[in-house]
Amino acid sequence: MTDLTQLYLVIGYLLLILAFSWWFYKKPPKNINSFYGYRTSRSMKNQQTWDEANRYSAKFSLRLNLYCLALPFIGYVLYPEHNILVSLLAHALLLILIIVYTEAHLKARFDADGHPK
Repeated sequence: MTDLTQLYLVIGYLLLILAFSWWFYKKPPKNINSFYGYRTSRSMKNQQTWDEANRYSAKFSLRLNLYCLALPFIGYVLYPEHNILVSLLAHALLLILIIVYTEAHLKARFDADGHPK
């Protein structure tokens, strides 16, 4: 696979993920469910924690994925023959930040039982 093909593939992948982020930002899940949305034990305590977790994580994800559009270009300059691997690995590691920051946000705003502080 050529370097340019790898660049296009990673850009396409990131645009698809960005589209999903935008969709969840505009249309967050309304009710607690086990199918989609930000699903952790803390976020599923009650409707209020669910709404806050999905609002915060969708906004954070949208911003993060916008910044991640730079990854394929950085990978193309630094490691053009491994651009897909480098970009996707960096993106996967950055996605973990969504969980870390959303859980910290929920912990700061709600007690262990899901009641507002």
